[in-house]
Amino acid sequence: MKRLIAPLFAVALLLGAVASARADTQEYVCYSVSFPDGTQGLAVVQVEMSGGGLETVMVRVDYYTDGRGQHLGHYEDWSSSSDFPTNGYEAEEYAQAHYYDRW
Repeated sequence: MKRLIAPLFAVALLLGAVASARADTQEYVCYSVSFPDGTQGLAVVQVEMSGGGLETVMVRVDYYTDGRGQHLGHYEDWSSSSDFPTNGYEAEEYAQAHYYDRW
């Protein structure tokens, strides 16, 4: 019985550590955006905050024509700063600011 309890306890601790390090993701969909080159479309902005010892933020922006007809590219940025969108208005500004950085 003791041989069974120790491995189960170790697995429980490991699952708890993995669950606490899970990332929290916010998604903002910005409709009817006029991009800097005059293209009309929408931007999907995802902000993913990873937990753990050092909090890191990954922002991904996917650019589409209206109705998601054509994918125009995407932009990603990893950061540990506080320069990331926290609401829909900021997400649209962020998407427009990085439109020419897309690939």
